[in-house]
Amino acid sequence: MRSLAIRIPYSLVAYPLEALDIVVAGTGVVLCHSLGLHKAGIWFNKKAWAALSVKFSLAKVEIEGLEHLNYDGSLVLTPNHQGVLEFPIIHSRIQRRVYFLAKANMAKIPFFGQAMVASGSLFIHREDGKQAVTALQQEEQAIIDEKKLVVDYPEGTRTRDPQHRIGPFKKGPFVLAIRTQSPVVPMVSTGIADFLPADHWLMNPAPHIRIKILPPIPTQGMTYADRDHLRDHVRDVMIKAYLEMGGAGGMPP
Repeated sequence: MRSLAIRIPYSLVAYPLEALDIVVAGTGVVLCHSLGLHKAGIWFNKKAWAALSVKFSLAKVEIEGLEHLNYDGSLVLTPNHQGVLEFPIIHSRIQRRVYFLAKANMAKIPFFGQAMVASGSLFIHREDGKQAVTALQQEEQAIIDEKKLVVDYPEGTRTRDPQHRIGPFKKGPFVLAIRTQSPVVPMVSTGIADFLPADHWLMNPAPHIRIKILPPIPTQGMTYADRDHLRDHVRDVMIKAYLEMGGAGGMPP
């Protein structure tokens, strides 16, 4: 963690810059999609907002395994959730269009929420299990037909563990993968939590972020009864990779 003499002035500059970026890019995304200019809207999302957000962080980002996303079909990407930089890194570094599965209250964030809605993010009320299931069922055919790359955090929320261990996994991403017969692509990262730890306001610039995208885990032929096995297998694979990258492993399930 860098000294307060660095973190305080950096944060005072970075927050207004990021807010301006969200307003400009968010407006651009909404306008482009409302006018039917979807490719331009994707550009605003990936370049005008996401790429600049990563640059503002001064982060050194290393990504391994992008070739595992070169699949002609729908995929469910399951990252461990360390912090705020995952969202722009995924948007800016993955060439395919990505669709985030997000908490419903994120749609209410000014400019940012409207941009997420316009860019096709999927929103669910995680606290309302029945509503979440219904919302996903309505999207399943579109995920298959449009070969969407859906990003769904299996932990459900960012880690608040002091050691940044991988938390327990929810079943949702794996039920979605099975119902759409989409391979699950695990993604593990280190260093993201160093930029802005949970419940902190001062940013820590120039983190060293390492991301490893692991080989797809097929779901072909799986049924709803396999959901727990799939969840546990994916978690084991991610914890193993996380330990190999120098992470602290996983919390008790």
